[in-house]
Amino acid sequence: MKGNEPDVATELLSIPKEWPQAEALFRAQLVAPLLDPLSEPEERTAWRRWVTTRPHTLPNGQTRRVSERTLRRWVAQARALNGPLTDLDTVA
Repeated sequence: MKGNEPDVATELLSIPKEWPQAEALFRAQLVAPLLDPLSEPEERTAWRRWVTTRPHTLPNGQTRRVSERTLRRWVAQARALNGPLTDLDTVA
């Protein structure tokens, strides 16, 4: 990481909208760094800031920002799906 910015490309991987899982894959790219038990709190904070402060191109081609509330909801949904495999007590 450089300063407070996550080490990422200018945009996430492009996901074809025809894929049935396109929306799920898009969300997974955004929440995965927040689910990583090896990431430091500062890294998660920087990633959360990166996700919520810039527009992202959705699989349907629309460009939207992801709110903090939405990101937290997606993390909670991922936690529910992953069960005890993910320790997110320090993320919230």
